[in-house]
Amino acid sequence: MSQEEISLEALRQQTEKYGPAFAEKVANGLVKGGWVGYGHPYYCGMGLEYRDGTFKYGEINDGYFAEPPTLQWSTKESFVAWLAEQSDASLARFEDSPGYWGNQTINRKRLLVLAVKGDRKRG
Repeated sequence: MSQEEISLEALRQQTEKYGPAFAEKVANGLVKGGWVGYGHPYYCGMGLEYRDGTFKYGEINDGYFAEPPTLQWSTKESFVAWLAEQSDASLARFEDSPGYWGNQTINRKRLLVLAVKGDRKRG
């Protein structure tokens, strides 16, 4: 097995759900103006943001969210319910072509920065 195959297999095993308390902290960070995403040229992976009264999960290209987003929620409660049921593995894009598997996807480590600090601002 190559190092990449080992890393992907390890990611497939990261199935612990984020849970409602953690999801609530992430939602609060988003509402305060934080976001989860990378901003660089070309494909930037997946991101989360709260904009225009809507929570959004989607692909980012050249630092901007693609429209329409992959998923969106009009209430904090519905977003928290969705995120609470997710895990690093469920958000790793294993349902897509292999080039996307674990490539700049949402994971607990990235969410933790927003949940704890609440200040991951765009820009």
